[in-house]
Amino acid sequence: MNLATRKDCSASALADECPTPQLKRKTFKALGTPTVQCDALSNDRIECSQEDLLAAAQRRREELEVAGEIDWVSDRQPHPTGQGPTPDIMLLGKKLEVRWRYTSTTTGLPVYMWCEGEVVADGEKDKASARCKKLLPAGALRIKWAADADFEEEESYVWSILRPCNFNKDVNMGWRFAACEIRKTAAVTGKRKQRNA
Repeated sequence: MNLATRKDCSASALADECPTPQLKRKTFKALGTPTVQCDALSNDRIECSQEDLLAAAQRRREELEVAGEIDWVSDRQPHPTGQGPTPDIMLLGKKLEVRWRYTSTTTGLPVYMWCEGEVVADGEKDKASARCKKLLPAGALRIKWAADADFEEEESYVWSILRPCNFNKDVNMGWRFAACEIRKTAAVTGKRKQRNA
């Protein structure tokens, strides 16, 4: 390239030339129809008070509870899932929920249900019966189950082995504190906070 050509390639020489044409963006037609969520989001906002919003949120929470999508009892357990307390004498008198597996009479498929019972004895300190000489293994608790008229079940007592690794898990023989125990704990915590305030 000679000196004359170099001068033509300077900034002033290039500015006189035509700029590179800009490509136009293509516009595409919307395919299909908007989803239900899209329609709901595009609607006008509804103004409501804090009380109305709280009531609506509580109604929605109840609907989700009934549908089985959320579980407030599971959410408020005092121990991390899979790291529960040791099932021993400390649980005497406590109400627990145990996840039992039943077989559906109509489909024959397994159905899981949380059932509430009260701990009345533990295997490390008590024997299964008066004639029994050996203590039960660690984690064995005797649970009193209340009568259930809907299923024509009478009050019963069952020895169950509960493991800390199954605490608050959705597995057969999973276990957790019952709702009434969660409320008691929350009430005690609330009183402590009031005293300390």
